[in-house]
Amino acid sequence: MRKENQPVNVRKVPFFPVFLGLAAVAFAQEPSSPAPTSTLFDATRLRTGEFHYQVVKEGKEISGSVLTIEKRADASFRFTAKFDGFNQQWLSIATRAFAPITAQLRMGRANGDKYTMDLVYDKRRVTAAVSRWKPEAGSAPPNKEFTAEVMSGTVDQRVDWAAVLSSPLQEGQKFRFTVYDAETGVSHVTANVSGEEEIHTPAGTFKSIRASYRIEKSSGAETYAIFASKDFPRFLVREDFQNGESLQLTEIRNGHD
Repeated sequence: MRKENQPVNVRKVPFFPVFLGLAAVAFAQEPSSPAPTSTLFDATRLRTGEFHYQVVKEGKEISGSVLTIEKRADASFRFTAKFDGFNQQWLSIATRAFAPITAQLRMGRANGDKYTMDLVYDKRRVTAAVSRWKPEAGSAPPNKEFTAEVMSGTVDQRVDWAAVLSSPLQEGQKFRFTVYDAETGVSHVTANVSGEEEIHTPAGTFKSIRASYRIEKSSGAETYAIFASKDFPRFLVREDFQNGESLQLTEIRNGHD
């Protein structure tokens, strides 16, 4: 589940040239065989409800987290997450095929600064509104707004993990897609599925499917490993981050098949 890093300086640009290539379209088993995103990602494979996690590093819990996944009346999906230990929360709404609709991020930085980000996607364009300020300076300043072009197949960065979770997850499967964030623009993602593992969490032991993915951001590459429940509908059992932190399931509430 996405835990945002501290934001870097916003680059205000009219568009990102990388979107001009076909790389924004997700690929299935072979890089030479493009497949529509709708056949790769499918949010109906995911279990809806409220999921509780703990973030652990070096054997110690450093934050609690609550994730919700909701299927809305218009058939879109609403994802939210809150990390108490990091003073961070986000929201992302997407279609069943993970075409992004809107996203929000609210977070407090380690130095006390506040940061907000709002994204509105409209076909092949996204409008971003970003603000950062020091609480002692008073109320938040006006948002800095800018737009960027996006192509079909781009996923909102908040839910890259959920998109991977919603893929077929067949052993040996490899695929690529792109994600967008206001701070780093478009980033290319390479994912691969390595097989089944038995994962122990505070919520119990689960037969899981391991998938790892690498995001090539302008600020540097990031790697993640997710463990999806083998049983359908799927849910996130554990996620491992490259900094040694691990997100582990502690409880499922109001879960729906």
